[in-house]
Amino acid sequence: MHIHILIICVEWFLFWCIQHCSVIRVITLIFLYFNPDLYFDRGFYNAALCYKHGSFGYPQDSTKAFELYLRSAELGKASAMKGVAYAYLNGDGVGRNLKKAKHYMELAAMSGDWSARHYLGDSEREKGNFERATKHYMISAGKSLLCIVLSQ
Repeated sequence: MHIHILIICVEWFLFWCIQHCSVIRVITLIFLYFNPDLYFDRGFYNAALCYKHGSFGYPQDSTKAFELYLRSAELGKASAMKGVAYAYLNGDGVGRNLKKAKHYMELAAMSGDWSARHYLGDSEREKGNFERATKHYMISAGKSLLCIVLSQ
């Protein structure tokens, strides 16, 4: 338990450094490149973003990005679950599979990702299930409003 608290403190410190110190940012990205395991779910997710977009010196590699999204999703990161869902939906780095895409989008929504919940609302609306769509939209609106209030 204490190691988990220590890791969170270190992550917040690194986040502050990344925002304010360009040298620290470079060192952190190099560290992440060689040891993504040390950052657990957030590290896998951030590395997946770098591979997906080919940013911060990473080569653009959709397959590697998908693998990292999946590892982060297995550790419980909702944004990574949504990334896995979109990869399956678009066939980006993995074979297209609409059933798995829906499964991971539902997991992301249940884990608190409001945009995944909104996506599920759109999906239900397209099928004509307006009552279910409305429920998804209401949950999404509540979560996104909470995010806006907390960020101010």
